[in-house]
Amino acid sequence: MGDLILRKAQFDDLSKIASFFLKAYGSNTAFQSSSFLKYYFRNPYNPSQIFSSNWIGLNPTGEIVSHYGGLQYKLQLGEKTLQVVWGVNAYTLPEYRGLGFNGNLVKILFKENVVNATLGMSLETHKFYKKLGYQVFDHLRFSRFILNFKEDSFLIISGMGQNTERAQSLVPVTFIPKSVEEGKGIQPVKNENLKNYSFDLGVHATCTTHRDKDFISWRFLDNPFIDYKIFIEKVGNQINAYAVIREEKLEPSGKKIGRIIDLYGSPRLVGSLLERIKIWSFQRNHIYLEFSKIGNLYSGELLDQGFIRLDEDDAALFPQVSSPVENRPNQEYLAIYSNLFNQEIRSLRSEDIYFTRMDSDRDRIARLDQTFKTND
Repeated sequence: MGDLILRKAQFDDLSKIASFFLKAYGSNTAFQSSSFLKYYFRNPYNPSQIFSSNWIGLNPTGEIVSHYGGLQYKLQLGEKTLQVVWGVNAYTLPEYRGLGFNGNLVKILFKENVVNATLGMSLETHKFYKKLGYQVFDHLRFSRFILNFKEDSFLIISGMGQNTERAQSLVPVTFIPKSVEEGKGIQPVKNENLKNYSFDLGVHATCTTHRDKDFISWRFLDNPFIDYKIFIEKVGNQINAYAVIREEKLEPSGKKIGRIIDLYGSPRLVGSLLERIKIWSFQRNHIYLEFSKIGNLYSGELLDQGFIRLDEDDAALFPQVSSPVENRPNQEYLAIYSNLFNQEIRSLRSEDIYFTRMDSDRDRIARLDQTFKTND
């Protein structure tokens, strides 16, 4: 690659990686925080490993000028549970582009990882992944399910320059609880209590993230930066369905929304779970409640509970980012590849997969001033 050296990142590179992200993402990026980097790039299944799936490009002076990150999850593929690495935070400083970093890295990733996956990119980039051999599911994007509580939603949409009339037509204000007292007894499970339960979720999409107690603890309960709310349906000491919600403020308005980050479990219990969540969300004075996913799982249950489905470009009518709100297009494309299990992955259809905002890095903090846990 000319004068660039490509190698796997090491923990000793921490300060250099922080400096690189400061140049790449600007002065308020959370990625300049060493505490955030150590959590974000930690292997949840081997916590002593940090940056074990990160690759860096260095110039002759040893400065990091290119980076490709990897988050280690487990993938359920039929009856198999496989290691999957989600590609994240791919960035090369402008003056070092075109030197072959990405091209050489792709070859390494195909050999290094059992399964490679990525989520969130432009259509042009998604077509490039297809040429590389990734399964791209006919360029299907995330769908969003919105339950609109207040007319304030349309003020936010108007303020970010979206099509307010279309939003009003597609997603009118429809949910009114029978009583304002209805939701007072509905509360999320306390994190310290959740660890006492076992999981028997009773459903498995053909291809989805492998969810178990250790993963839920790492991804949500022990997250030092985001205060997640978790609702469950259980029988005895077994959790049979769960939903994870994050409250967010739509800055600079200060209006709050409820964002369901993950939803999984027995389909027969998901409806009652959603029923409780929407009442709780309304009582929290959220202006709307939303959930994003790819795949057909739970679509019927969401529609039965009054959510409106927004597909393709309409998914961007409501804000996809909140701090601050901006008019960002729906570029939530998914791509998956495996040398070892290529046939199984290539045969997957859109109805076989299920991924949510929990996956890849679609739900994380972004700014330095968010690097502490808050209930806001």
